[in-house]
Amino acid sequence: MNSKGYTLIELLVVIAVLVIIVFISVPIISKLINHAQESVCINNLKTIERTYLIFLYDSDTDHEDSIFNQYLIENYKDVCIDVCLITYNEGKVICSEYDYEEQSNEESPNDEVPWLNNLVDV
Repeated sequence: MNSKGYTLIELLVVIAVLVIIVFISVPIISKLINHAQESVCINNLKTIERTYLIFLYDSDTDHEDSIFNQYLIENYKDVCIDVCLITYNEGKVICSEYDYEEQSNEESPNDEVPWLNNLVDV
């Protein structure tokens, strides 16, 4: 007899494979989402830090916590995806949730194109 449907075992195997794929992919996707949220927050903090320094320089005022808080309220309502406390301390904008450090040992630009050296054999 030739049937056109699937057997129960075939359906269970397909469901089991799908469950395994879900169990593997959910933690990976969750980790990627958290990393993306952290990157967004850190980049927003860097932007706030730079624009606040420009604001202080242009307005010719010294930093005060009340000035910084007012600056945040007026210009950056939603900085981070997470709810965190943002403060300004010693020239750095600090988030209570994430910590970043500016890379001080960045390579200085030179005349060479690094990826081009790998393409061209001398």
